[in-house]
Amino acid sequence: MGDQVWEDGDMRAEKPRSYVIEGQWPYAVLDEEAPVAAHYGQEVALRVAEAMKLRGLTQEALARRADLGQVTISRVLQGEVYPDLVTLAKLEQALRADVYPTGLYRVHE
Repeated sequence: MGDQVWEDGDMRAEKPRSYVIEGQWPYAVLDEEAPVAAHYGQEVALRVAEAMKLRGLTQEALARRADLGQVTISRVLQGEVYPDLVTLAKLEQALRADVYPTGLYRVHE
C-alpha cells in the first residue's frame, strides 16, 4: 500500500473486490499488495452502503435520486467497478453525504 505507482493500463485490470483475502466485501480485509484504487473502491462502497442504510434507501430509490442505473449502484456496492467522477458526484448529491474518501492515503509528517 505504501508508495504504490500505477502502471499504464493496469489500474482497472482487476475488480476492487478481487483483492479480498478475508471476509465479505465491502467489510473485508484486502490483500496488502492491493492497489490503492482497490482501497478507495472499498471505502466508497462502505460509505454508499452506510448512507443508504441511514436514509432507508434501496438501490432502486438511490438510482432514481442519483439519475443512475440500479445496475451501476449494485456494481459499486459489490466492488465490481471503480466508479468514475460523474457517478461519485451524483451519489454524493443524492445521498447528501461524502462518498469519496479524500485523504485516505495522505502522508502525515
